[in-house]
Amino acid sequence: MQARILQNHKTLDKGTDYESTSRIRILRRLRRTAVKLRVNPKDRIKACGAPAKSEVEVISTSMGSKFRGLWSCDQVHKCPCCAAKIQYRRTSEIAKIIGAKGRWSIYLTLTLEHSRDDNLKNLLKTLSKCWNRLRNGTFGRRSKKYGQIGFVRTLDLTFSNKSGFHPHYAILLTFEEAPTQEQIQELKKLCFENWKAAVKIEARNAVESGFYFDTITNPDDTAAYLAKINSIAWEVGSNTFKKAANGHLNQWQILEMAENSSYFAKVWRDYEVGIKGSRAIHYSKNFKNLLEESEEEEILEDNANVLLKLRSSLYWHIRKIGDADKVLEICDRSLNGNTDAQLILKGIKKISSLCPVDEVYLGREVSNFNSEYESDLWKPLHSQLSLFSSS
Repeated sequence: MQARILQNHKTLDKGTDYESTSRIRILRRLRRTAVKLRVNPKDRIKACGAPAKSEVEVISTSMGSKFRGLWSCDQVHKCPCCAAKIQYRRTSEIAKIIGAKGRWSIYLTLTLEHSRDDNLKNLLKTLSKCWNRLRNGTFGRRSKKYGQIGFVRTLDLTFSNKSGFHPHYAILLTFEEAPTQEQIQELKKLCFENWKAAVKIEARNAVESGFYFDTITNPDDTAAYLAKINSIAWEVGSNTFKKAANGHLNQWQILEMAENSSYFAKVWRDYEVGIKGSRAIHYSKNFKNLLEESEEEEILEDNANVLLKLRSSLYWHIRKIGDADKVLEICDRSLNGNTDAQLILKGIKKISSLCPVDEVYLGREVSNFNSEYESDLWKPLHSQLSLFSSS
């Protein structure tokens, strides 16, 4: 599992090359489901993937063709596409800070007892209160005494029919240098004792089986832990996507189940309401300062070959009728030397050149777009794409 996560960590870029072309399309399909199920009709996820410029480019990458020049909603809890990109960037930032020479980390997970009837928002509030008591109490003060310089807290959440929503924190405590073994054992014992006391104040019980305390010295291992625990996109599209460990589903698995289940559609909406206002990743003030002081890793613009430029009005029409993925497939096959695909690609370029350059379409929701001109132009190619994809 860790090796696969590290491989993903190395191959991701600032676009949408997650692991394979099919995975990208699964994420976009899930985003469309999230748009349909959104609680707030004005939620900005409805325009995620909208053109940010007057033209949308299709570029070739080592992972296949992809669109470039689209707007992002940046909602890590609701949008699987944005969540994957944000997860990768944050994991890279964190690995860079804790990977500085001599630095050392403790990794721990914290959770509390819950039931099927618990409200998610209330659970998250309780979890946050308990964590604040822990870090401001004896354990927090002792950690700072032994050299702690900051922390990163990630929120992980699963759901099961039996026990409902199960949120827990995965936390990295970063030290300037390694404490002694005696100090580590003292912190471990103190951590769980203080956590039990903090949870008891809220009339709940700490779950010992959900408590984990370990040391991490390799920044790549830490990046892998974060990717695994925060589980934003690595499991999406995998062979085991339908079932998570011990019957629990993560948020994206809930979303996939909601495509064909009114029960899970309600679960997703409950999740969306309950998770609002929560942070997926929270940095301590000192850790934020370390991020700001560190040199930002320069991200070079992808020099990939631009295969196609689509006018924003045409892109909207293609996306609305479900031909966007077919266009990417044509581009992929064209690169592989398929002559039929190359002819269709020429036709797409010709049609795009006939469409108006109109910025009125930028950032608009697909359902608000309606143009008979683009529809009439695209009809012949729509039929060809359907036949080509089924061949």
